[in-house]
Amino acid sequence: MNRSAIKLAMCCVLLSACAPSMSYTRTGPTQPPRTVGCAFDVFTASPTGNYFEIGTVDVMASGYSVPATQLAVFKDKLSPYVCHMGGDAAVASANGLGYYMKATVLKRSPTTSRPAAGPAVPGCQFDTQCKGDRICVKGECISP
Repeated sequence: MNRSAIKLAMCCVLLSACAPSMSYTRTGPTQPPRTVGCAFDVFTASPTGNYFEIGTVDVMASGYSVPATQLAVFKDKLSPYVCHMGGDAAVASANGLGYYMKATVLKRSPTTSRPAAGPAVPGCQFDTQCKGDRICVKGECISP
């Protein structure tokens, strides 16, 4: 094996260690996959309505990587898994430090209509969106 091939292999190994890896597990009935980049909702608490669980996605931190702390970034990383499993929504779960480490993938029952989108709310809406032991009060993360 020549030196160039060895260097290339080492670069690939090092680069793969820098990004968190994700894995998915089917926990409910298998659904047909949706198109790549499909639209889906992300919640930080269980939604109301007629949803059922079809799987979970777990983030495994590796190397020097840092999992997502912003919901929009986490949604982008979830997209291939949610669409592949045929999901319509995901419930993102953050750990105590505010890192999104898991999502539950949901499928909307055919009898449930899509809820109308409300106005965007600035700041936090739930305690899980705040880092550490901070809590969400009137759209702001504050220390208790």
